[in-house]
Amino acid sequence: MRQIKLGRRFRLLLIATILLGVILFSNERYTIHAAVVPTALPAQALVSMYGDNLAFADNPATAIVRCVFPCAASVSFTVPGNFGMPGASVWGNRIAFAVVYPGAPGTELAYCDIPATCVTGAVVLTGVNPTADAGVIGLADFGARGFPSIYGDLIAYWAGLPPVISYYNVLTGVAVATGAVGTWPAIVGDRIVFSTPESSVGIDLNGDGDMTDHVIRYYVISTGTLVNTGAEGDLPSATNNRIAFETTESQVGPGGTDLNGDGDTADVVVRYYDMGIKSVVNTGQVGNSVSIYGDRIVFHVSESAAGVDYTGNGVTTDQAVRYYNINAPAFASSVIAIGVSPVGCDPVINGSRVAFLTNCQGAGKLSFISRVPMKGDANWDGKVDIVDLVTSAACFGSSITGAVC
Repeated sequence: MRQIKLGRRFRLLLIATILLGVILFSNERYTIHAAVVPTALPAQALVSMYGDNLAFADNPATAIVRCVFPCAASVSFTVPGNFGMPGASVWGNRIAFAVVYPGAPGTELAYCDIPATCVTGAVVLTGVNPTADAGVIGLADFGARGFPSIYGDLIAYWAGLPPVISYYNVLTGVAVATGAVGTWPAIVGDRIVFSTPESSVGIDLNGDGDMTDHVIRYYVISTGTLVNTGAEGDLPSATNNRIAFETTESQVGPGGTDLNGDGDTADVVVRYYDMGIKSVVNTGQVGNSVSIYGDRIVFHVSESAAGVDYTGNGVTTDQAVRYYNINAPAFASSVIAIGVSPVGCDPVINGSRVAFLTNCQGAGKLSFISRVPMKGDANWDGKVDIVDLVTSAACFGSSITGAVC
């Protein structure tokens, strides 16, 4: 009988401990602030990161810089005679980028392998011209086409007018045009995701009765299948089964849709498409420059547009880096607390690490968030899950530092 009573007491204590953890995580004072790691490296927008490897354009975008986290040292390389090298994409030990020339051929797709060929004079120039058959176009368009996306041995890019999604196979040296019209491709696994202006194809892709929107589609390389998600969006970022993107509210529905509940349809809001269940999910968060990894999305937001001091410095004039956890459990917030976001823009996430730019109105500098400030992330692994609840409950009301009470 005594053993039964002790067993009941133990169960009651366990339940009380878990409830205590829930209470602790409902309190904003247990928010973990961002651990920002600055560097002295000038950088242009759209930094690319894979594991510890980073690649980006220098400022003023005439060379590509590569470094290994935390980027205490770096190596830059260029292509002689270029007019600009606006951005790069890294996967494993390979970097893809485009070279802009002051005259013909306009742009040229290139790549290199770290460390052997990622030096001046050794990069591989593919001969592929993303602006072929584009006619006379402005420098801004040249620059935009300078952001290819790499995954394994394939480099995705867009070429011509109207822009056609294409990919280049590093092993075979063959370029393939998919026939799908779109811009800003992101390749992951067997899929290339991109945004298509309805006006470029003359089709109402989202079924709202007009052809003025941009819609997310993706191309399956192995089957040659083109899939229309019907989701309004631009500048997609992809992970294995999700596509994150920014959506202009005025494009959703015939008269626009208020996605963040502020009473207007003038915002840009972060959404994602789940390829498994074929459904669009609205995060309700205002934001641009979206990057996704697993179940985590990072983006930046203009405080003046949102009217919120996300960084907690007493003004609403900054760009702030924000973070969204798709699978945040009930005991934690899905977004970081207001007042603890770092000042910065154009974030990218890989693993539990976020890279972003500071001084967004001037010469940007590369910085990192080594610990993402998610409410409830007690063990600092970049996500909130049941492990964090147990960690909190075990502290019995004590403060949390990492996983230590």
